[in-house]
Amino acid sequence: MSTEIVIIIVGAVLILIAIGDSIKINDSSLLMDIKMRILLGIIGFILIMFGGYTVGTTTMTKLNR
Repeated sequence: MSTEIVIIIVGAVLILIAIGDSIKINDSSLLMDIKMRILLGIIGFILIMFGGYTVGTTTMTKLNR
């Protein structure tokens, strides 16, 4: 598994954690602060964008050779 794919998976997991924590089950309190969820979501989004960019760049480089 290449590092680009790992970066994309980590980004997706961070976004899922940020979204999943906002779902209330049985009126339970939030596990994370809202600022932490926003930060995790932004970092996850950036990681997905960076991973997608690097996968596209390496693929195009391999095709051009």
